[in-house]
Amino acid sequence: MPISIMTVEACFAETCPGESIVPRFDCLETETQSFNLMRLQPMGELVASSEMGVCSTEALHIDRVREALRLARSERADLFITPEYVVPLQLIDEMVYNEELQPPPNKLWCLCCEGMTWKAFQDHMNLWADFCYVGEGALDHIYESNFTGIILYVFQSAAGDRCCLVPQSKLQPMREDLAVCERVGLSRGKHIVLFGEARPNRLVSFICADVFNQDVNQLSFLFPDRNEYKYIVLHPQLNSAPRHVEIADLRNTMFRAECGQNTLYITANWASGTTVHIPQYERTISIHSPWSSIYRRHIHYGEEGWVNGLRAFRRENFRHGLGFVFEPDMQYKIWFAHRREHMQLVSLRKPFGGAAEIERPRGTVQALKSFIPNEQRNGWCQMEIPFDTILPSDILAEANGDYLYPVQADVENRDRFFSSCLGGTEQGELTATKVELSHRVSYHIDDECEGGRVQQGRKISNLIRCLKRLNYDRCPSQIRRLKGGYRFGMLPDAPVNLLSKAEHVRDAALVVYVEHETQMKAKAEQLIDKHGFLMQEKIVVLALREFSGEIVHYPELNDDVTAPERRVQTTDYSQGGLNIEPSFD
Repeated sequence: MPISIMTVEACFAETCPGESIVPRFDCLETETQSFNLMRLQPMGELVASSEMGVCSTEALHIDRVREALRLARSERADLFITPEYVVPLQLIDEMVYNEELQPPPNKLWCLCCEGMTWKAFQDHMNLWADFCYVGEGALDHIYESNFTGIILYVFQSAAGDRCCLVPQSKLQPMREDLAVCERVGLSRGKHIVLFGEARPNRLVSFICADVFNQDVNQLSFLFPDRNEYKYIVLHPQLNSAPRHVEIADLRNTMFRAECGQNTLYITANWASGTTVHIPQYERTISIHSPWSSIYRRHIHYGEEGWVNGLRAFRRENFRHGLGFVFEPDMQYKIWFAHRREHMQLVSLRKPFGGAAEIERPRGTVQALKSFIPNEQRNGWCQMEIPFDTILPSDILAEANGDYLYPVQADVENRDRFFSSCLGGTEQGELTATKVELSHRVSYHIDDECEGGRVQQGRKISNLIRCLKRLNYDRCPSQIRRLKGGYRFGMLPDAPVNLLSKAEHVRDAALVVYVEHETQMKAKAEQLIDKHGFLMQEKIVVLALREFSGEIVHYPELNDDVTAPERRVQTTDYSQGGLNIEPSFD
């Protein structure tokens, strides 16, 4: 039987008419252009088996999750999501008779539950039915096996008389890592629950490997006949490889198609430091790079829109552990979460907000609050969680004295500075690869990105070494012109990174490092083409000669009393003197 979509109203068909139970959800309506998302990124020690699935072994885990529910309620989050296998079912047992653990009216919680035997899960549902409306329709035709992998949708009924629970089962086992458990024991569903079929915005969820399913991984599954719908897609995971190309395939398919370009795609993973022990196979899986992210297709603005136009939002989001990169191939913006354990409250513009496009705000993703576990690890406290801004060791070893600027600069100015040193643009520092890796030097993102960051850091440190070792008598005149010596720095209105040390002097240069001597001339000409002909008197490209480590630069200029700006020649002075050539030939 192929996978199919089932509306949330249809899930209640055997209980009572779903139309009288299911409310309107604030995150899907157009009374406001934005909604507030709360996302939990827990850290834990988990154990997995083919009999019970995945469960936490930490005693305080249930306390932190319980307090996360209270926090989502008190902050009135419109949408709350957890990663896969997070919520113990005994906590759902508490929730059904405790209103303090339930969402407010018109809010939607998407809670991924710990593993449990299929029989035990049915017993829990029978218990819940005494207190709640339980819509079991999405479990029809389920392939019953040892354990469950469930996302439980929780909301208040339209009348406000009861809490409602709608379970949706995982469709597909993982191919790697947890495959040894899920392939053997996972009970697999046949339906995806759809919220908002007739509303301005829709919502669906895919649990981790569900996106591998051949039925799901087709554009026609969510967009029959390529009709345009405005989707919020949730993708909770327990995943040590969240950047895997097949995990990204569904969202790439959606963003690539015109009908899916307005999709808001949200992932939620476990925090760095999480381990999953599989005793029966003597294996342990570790998560180092969670990459819990919010994806939006870049549609309306040019470079000015997301580089400069989003600068204030990047600064504010950074304080709350929400970073930014841009993927140029698929043209989407990625707001990624800090790797540590935390909760975030984020304001998101809806796929369709009801206003004319020109009236919509640019800051479509704005972090409002962040929370970390308290000292007892049984609850949460509000706290800013900026990223680790300690620079790579190679830079720190050299960036002192006149070269201290990048150590002291904030992240946004670091991005401008480092990109200039590498001969690129700030846009380049904010750009991710096709597999969503960022080589951004300014701060540590996660272990998968760190290798590229360190490599870029070595280039910066080599540039500093070159500048420190330059022989002033024979250095390019672009640098010698800087009165009083030179130091690292930036000007707000010019693409330079080397300033005069003299006070009240605007003399400046752009120094760039390349790895190979043969790249110098082409890089210099590229920079002149980009910044304008007048910049040729300010640009110097440096490299370290292979094997010897000798400093080389382009242009090779030296001052002479009769020829103040000349290229150093190999001709003998006694044989006709210097042959005058342009600085860049």
